[in-house]
Amino acid sequence: MQKTKFEFKLTTPFKFSSGGTVHEAERLLLKEASNSNENFARMQQAFIRAIFGNAKKSKQAIEDSQQAAPEATEGEKPEMDGEAMYLLLLASDIDIIEFKKYFRAMLMDKEDPLCIIEDMETMKYETYAKMSRQDTDRLIGEYIANFIMASSNPLLGKKSAP
Repeated sequence: MQKTKFEFKLTTPFKFSSGGTVHEAERLLLKEASNSNENFARMQQAFIRAIFGNAKKSKQAIEDSQQAAPEATEGEKPEMDGEAMYLLLLASDIDIIEFKKYFRAMLMDKEDPLCIIEDMETMKYETYAKMSRQDTDRLIGEYIANFIMASSNPLLGKKSAP
């Protein structure tokens, strides 16, 4: 069964306001986009293009990330983490600025907000801007690993994990 949400721990906490009180954000809860969130499809398409559109660079990025990943047990392939997924995007010919715009818009969709800060507040542009670049890039990669890659597995000829 595919995940419908995951928790993301920030490496650089930031301050945010909820109910008139200032809090420190250390974790985010992300959920999978619904069919009404068109930015998910844009990101999925860009991700597939990143994999197939520039195969040589993508293959090298995957090999490099797997070499850096911890050893898997026998018969098991190491999974790519958020940083490796983001590296895959950077190694491709997709427009990363546009991809980041789609990601930000997807998270803050008015009808289907996908990111909750510390179980209190939905992510807004002001709070998104407070995230460190490293956390933002890792978050994009983790979202890809948890939802885009998982939903793309049938397209890639792989079965989702039970």
